[in-house]
Amino acid sequence: EEATPLNCGAATMVSVTEAGEIDVGDTVVVQGLGLLGLYGCAIAKARGARKVIGLDAVPDRLELAAKFGCDVTFDVSKLSDEQLVAAVRAECPPDGADVGIEVCGLPSVIPAGLKMLRVGGRYVLGGLVNPNAMFTVDGNEILRRWITIRGVHNYHPRHLVQALDFVMANRDRFPFKDLVDSKFTLDQLDEAFARAADRSVLRAAIVP
Repeated sequence: EEATPLNCGAATMVSVTEAGEIDVGDTVVVQGLGLLGLYGCAIAKARGARKVIGLDAVPDRLELAAKFGCDVTFDVSKLSDEQLVAAVRAECPPDGADVGIEVCGLPSVIPAGLKMLRVGGRYVLGGLVNPNAMFTVDGNEILRRWITIRGVHNYHPRHLVQALDFVMANRDRFPFKDLVDSKFTLDQLDEAFARAADRSVLRAAIVP
């Protein structure tokens, strides 16, 4: 269970957190607490983040995030975008978060995510893997506040090596086995895809 997601989730998030230039003392906001987001929380904490804030709408994921280094969570289904931005910024005095990471796959969250950042903040897109993921932001806001936006798709081979090293070094710190939370036989393949699609599992494993 610990090794199965390495060549996708863990390695991708090593690449994403590297692109975000997460450093000791940073405050990091993670939008989406699925497999990628939970890895992102753990890696950010291991890189020395002072505070990690997780955002999602699934209660079980919000609860699990605390075990993966998340210091504060917000249920996005209970807050408007304006309320969410205010709540996150209140956790990141004096000016907002250093780094924002999108791994929920929803372009609609990006405008709010950018508003959570401090002047000079970094924002990494890691979840918009489908075409036509359109969003609208005020370019003047990006320019005036010196915001850096980066996109990350997959990873370099060295990131896979780093992901393996990270998991091996932190097996006692984070419950990586909990990330593969459902197993299915080949006869249950359709059910596995359906469960993954409705977000009722973090990562489904097919066991012949």
